[in-house]
Amino acid sequence: MIPTDAIPDTWARHIGGGPVTLGYDTATTEGKKSNPSALCVMEKAGGLYVQRLVLRWKTGSEEVARQVVDLVAAQAIAASRDVRCLCIDASNETFFAQSIQRMLRGRLQTFLIKSGESLDWKGIRYNYKTLLSSLYVNAFEDGFMAMPRAEWLLEDHRLVVREAGSFSAPVGEDGAHADTFDGGRLALWGHERKGGPMVATPVAVGNPGARGAGEVGPLRRLWNRMASKGPTLPS
Repeated sequence: MIPTDAIPDTWARHIGGGPVTLGYDTATTEGKKSNPSALCVMEKAGGLYVQRLVLRWKTGSEEVARQVVDLVAAQAIAASRDVRCLCIDASNETFFAQSIQRMLRGRLQTFLIKSGESLDWKGIRYNYKTLLSSLYVNAFEDGFMAMPRAEWLLEDHRLVVREAGSFSAPVGEDGAHADTFDGGRLALWGHERKGGPMVATPVAVGNPGARGAGEVGPLRRLWNRMASKGPTLPS
């Protein structure tokens, strides 16, 4: 059980009048090297996507995880009249993701996303992992994404590399696996899933001279540039 003051609702006071979505990357393990869960609340403020809240935690209890999501969803709904949806990564923990969907039924529309499944987007066939990651990275590159300038958050994003036409991330020393990147791209998909102004453009990725080599440099430079002069949340 989590105390009701574990996540103060002060963050929600920064929500304006724009549409709000949530993205949840699930994990229900708590070992030193296990992957954390991540939850992102994103508001579209004019032409800017603003990450109003980013959480990362570890727990071996499904009930605790449900309570965290339930509390944050309730806080967002109380602060905004336009909370659109929650997108959950259901690639591995499908039954748990379905239980979250049932829990929020009648309060918040929920979509289950499986990274390996395919869809057509603007005339091109993608799997969800590649499309959502591309849209998310493009939003940063084009200056349309703002997130808290916290070093742990940037370090988690720096794990991401382009590889073999898609995206991957090594596991960090604490088990981090770009989980906040995944939560962010899921929240962005909540805004873009019916089609929007952003475009995912096919690009050559990886090092042609080395099979399977990841293109670490461009993404790392992007996150480093963001840390120094990219858009951030207002204080």
